[in-house]
Amino acid sequence: YLSLNLQIDQFIDGERLAKKLLSKLTKLKVFH
Repeated sequence: YLSLNLQIDQFIDGERLAKKLLSKLTKLKVFH
């Protein structure tokens, strides 16, 4: 049960990182 929660937390963190990277990439594309 604990390991499942950890996996979910890591997945959510990964989603946040992916969204941050995507927003940075889109901003770079807009500037270029």
